[in-house]
Amino acid sequence: MNFGFLKTLYGAFLRTRRVTHHFRRLAMFESLGEPGPSRAMPEHLTRDLQRAGQR
Repeated sequence: MNFGFLKTLYGAFLRTRRVTHHFRRLAMFESLGEPGPSRAMPEHLTRDLQRAGQR
């Protein structure tokens, strides 16, 4: 019996689980801290990007 496929599937499961666990933990720590800087882009950058996209 060839267990290569099962080993590959299990390895993929472990890799994806580890990545999602890592990012979930980061989101939890960010929510506990003080509010950081605003994530909104400055108005002049927004206008410049919109103009560049219309060209």
